[in-house]
Amino acid sequence: MKKHSQLEIELASRNDNFSKILNEKRDEVYISTRERDDNLDILLTLERRWDKEQSAEKQRKEEEEREKQRVLALEAQKEKEHYASIMIQRKCKAYLKHKLKSKKKQTAKKKKGGKKGSKSKKK
Repeated sequence: MKKHSQLEIELASRNDNFSKILNEKRDEVYISTRERDDNLDILLTLERRWDKEQSAEKQRKEEEEREKQRVLALEAQKEKEHYASIMIQRKCKAYLKHKLKSKKKQTAKKKKGGKKGSKSKKK
């Protein structure tokens, strides 16, 4: 019977050791699972932040492009107005030159006409 009770004691001892090891492994699995869950939460947070940053960057680039297009359109409008102003000035100058030239011709005709008339009266 001694052998039988000694075997029961060894078996009980091994069962205690096995239970302790099993509990330690369960604790390790629990800790690993918690760490994994924490890491997944961090990863999801980082992915959301990355998405927000990418979205903000995209909006910033689109806004820059809109501003660039607005500035280009404004510059083109100013250039167009400047060109139109120059054309108006040129046309006005040409008109005034033409008018002055016509006036000089009329004055010259009147002077010539008056001289001819006075000469013909003298004869």
